[in-house]
Amino acid sequence: MRKMYTMLFMAALALGIEGNVANAQEVSADVSQPHFGKIQYGDEFYYTTPLRLGFFAKNGDESYFFDEVQYVQSYPELTEIYGLDKKALWNHYKTVGIYEGKIATSKNKTVQAQLKIADVSSTIITPDMSDYEKCVAVHDWIINHTRFDIENAKACTVSKSDYTMEGTINNGTGVCGGYAAAFDCFMDLNNVPCEFVVGEANGRCHGWNRVLIDGQYYYIDVTFDDPVSPDGKNLITHNYCMISAEQMERDHITTQFYDSGIITYDKDYK
Repeated sequence: MRKMYTMLFMAALALGIEGNVANAQEVSADVSQPHFGKIQYGDEFYYTTPLRLGFFAKNGDESYFFDEVQYVQSYPELTEIYGLDKKALWNHYKTVGIYEGKIATSKNKTVQAQLKIADVSSTIITPDMSDYEKCVAVHDWIINHTRFDIENAKACTVSKSDYTMEGTINNGTGVCGGYAAAFDCFMDLNNVPCEFVVGEANGRCHGWNRVLIDGQYYYIDVTFDDPVSPDGKNLITHNYCMISAEQMERDHITTQFYDSGIITYDKDYK
């Protein structure tokens, strides 16, 4: 799968929005808000077209995943003007609403998760951060906002959504597959080469990640760094955060690598 970051940028261009450096600096909005993406040109970063827009497109329809019902429910004053005309409401959102801080959502679970990842990325990642620092920031955010579904894991009743990026991001619960898929999608969006790793850990099927930074591989097991405590308190460790292959291989056995930001239980994760 081509990197999501590139696809989103191309989608923004397809919407007829200027993507060059000069225009990127002329956005008349509060670009500190999480609706705006950052594009790197050489050593410089520029605020660009709102990154959110690209998630709504499919098969040439830029408003395909746009939830017009939610939009008018959130902003009822628009009903008198546009009714439930999806195209008209979409045009309002992309040309006016998003610059006013209005939020559009989708009924599609994948798009919902992607939108949240884009928004979170713009709040925890800054242009001056190195790729290494981005990985640590995402690692910590996932742990602080996700609960390992220990009850269902023990009962062998884990839902399919717990294994996916969508379930973990949207519901805040997951197991190893969901943690790793969510981390991978964050990396995809932030242009950090990342792979979803499938194998074994402590004798059980397991999923984790590998990133490539400055020609060197680092391994991350977000699940193992989110231990389940006896008293239910939230804990975070960094024992499996940005470590070497040799360190990871002490208790992990790799079976396969996936280069994909979205792992679905039925198709990919066994």
